[in-house]
Amino acid sequence: WRPVGPAALSWLLALPDGGTRAVELQAEEMLRVDGELHRVAGALVGDDLLVTLDGSTTRWCVAVDGAATWVGSDGAAWALSEQVRVLKAQDGHAHDGDITSPMPGTVLAVHVQQDETVSKGQPLVVVEAMKMEHTLTAPRDGTVGELLVRVGQQVKVDELLVTVTAPPHASGTS
Repeated sequence: WRPVGPAALSWLLALPDGGTRAVELQAEEMLRVDGELHRVAGALVGDDLLVTLDGSTTRWCVAVDGAATWVGSDGAAWALSEQVRVLKAQDGHAHDGDITSPMPGTVLAVHVQQDETVSKGQPLVVVEAMKMEHTLTAPRDGTVGELLVRVGQQVKVDELLVTVTAPPHASGTS
């Protein structure tokens, strides 16, 4: 139970061609795919899934095989699987400029913009969770590399909100 309604469910789907699709079920009948919002409804009929997307209904055969879910229609089939989201720096360690949500909650304030220069300790984002406000600050001096949230957005625990990139090292000779 949440006072602001049900949380969105989101997945990053790995497609057979090697690509990915970001899919988010925002409400009972609203689906966002790669940022585009669609009205959707589905129903199981025997072993088939009837899906109505933006008013057009199609019948899909569905089979689960381990981590893959196979969907088929009109003689073609595709294996879909959830893409595990791992954020790694080139050295194999998590990027120390990644600002993630400490709890599931709502973004109350965004104090920075993309490409803005920030100082260590500067407030970046405020997340409300369990009636408490969590001010997330810059871990170092740098630049806002990615700003992935907006005011009012629901976020999950450990969801990436902002990245702060280190300033380039001054190169000079003595």
